[in-house]
Amino acid sequence: MTEQRETGVRQAARAGRRIGAFGLVPVLAVVTPLVVIPVISRTAGPEGIVATAVGQSVGAVAGIAVALGWPLLGPALVARTREPARRAVAYADSIRGRLRVLAVLGPASFLVGYLLVGEYALVAGLSGLAFAGYGLTAAWFYAGTGDARGIVVADTLPRVGATVVAGVALALGAPLGVYPLLLIAAVVLSLGLNSRRVLGTWRVPVRGPAPDLRAQLPATGSRLLHGLYSMGSVSIVAAMAPAAAFPFAAYNRIQKPALGASAAFSQALVAWLGADPRARLRGALAVDLAVSVLLGALVYLSLPLLLRILFGDLLVLDPALGLATAAGVATGTMARCLQQHGLLMLGDERFTTRLLAAQSAVSVAAMVAVVVPYGALGATVVFAAGEGVFCLVAAARILLLWRRDA
Repeated sequence: MTEQRETGVRQAARAGRRIGAFGLVPVLAVVTPLVVIPVISRTAGPEGIVATAVGQSVGAVAGIAVALGWPLLGPALVARTREPARRAVAYADSIRGRLRVLAVLGPASFLVGYLLVGEYALVAGLSGLAFAGYGLTAAWFYAGTGDARGIVVADTLPRVGATVVAGVALALGAPLGVYPLLLIAAVVLSLGLNSRRVLGTWRVPVRGPAPDLRAQLPATGSRLLHGLYSMGSVSIVAAMAPAAAFPFAAYNRIQKPALGASAAFSQALVAWLGADPRARLRGALAVDLAVSVLLGALVYLSLPLLLRILFGDLLVLDPALGLATAAGVATGTMARCLQQHGLLMLGDERFTTRLLAAQSAVSVAAMVAVVVPYGALGATVVFAAGEGVFCLVAAARILLLWRRDA
């Protein structure tokens, strides 16, 4: 009994260290925008904020397609694969497939971003190209191996460095286009760093047999639909209700880093759960719920200060919009955790992709319907409600699987 207790303590300590290491990623994700967004709002005004936000929105949706199904299916796959050689092969195959998709969608993202805005159109186009390149991320691979240092060193720090340098350059009078150009450079650097860390060489695996992408299509399609209303929501609002674009983009600029922080948290537990999913699932989901509620509350309480820091006198707090934004953080965090820690760990990939697709299709239609009459508030409420419905259905499915296999 004593030996079992000591083993449990050691396992809990390892999990705590892993969560702590992964915790650096959300800290960087939340703090970094504080460097560049205030500079953009003061030097380029609302037009500059909207241009970069629209470009990011377009590029983020394209980046989902570029990433294929790897962020959804990859962490659990890697966590269950113990041979390093097989893991490396999976990563190399993913890069070859994703580079082929980026060759098509990168230019398309530039064009769409360029056409969606008036002022700073070139900045929007370059931002679209930069964020489409984020689909080459290796974060899913490091999540599966439990390698928090890999995410920080090879995936996060290049982006953080580019953002900080851009903020300083803009403050010194550089044109706004410097920001997306530096982000593109960070994507290229990350690609080399990830290849060096995973494959042992700086050479990016471009050559080789073209991977069969058909197996990725269901997961990619569901993630792409989901991205249309989560990542692409700024573009929807800007196209259909231009007057609501700035307030929606401003609150979205706070919500998305918080959701990025939650993604790092969910990744921190994947490798630990992969060792014994059924025995550890209940405890993981309890932690997930607590973190989701706390993160949503933290965002709500921080909104007045963050809006003041990021946008100065350009925007004042809207209590209803702030509450909807925080609710979206809480439900979005829990939805991601139920997906990664529950459905996928229990091997229910097909149901997961179908649920994502159905939820996303309904949410996109709802967002289009409400954005003109209800503006930024309506679109934000739709996001929070969509994630909440996903949580309810996913929790019911996990309970069913648990009882069936008991």
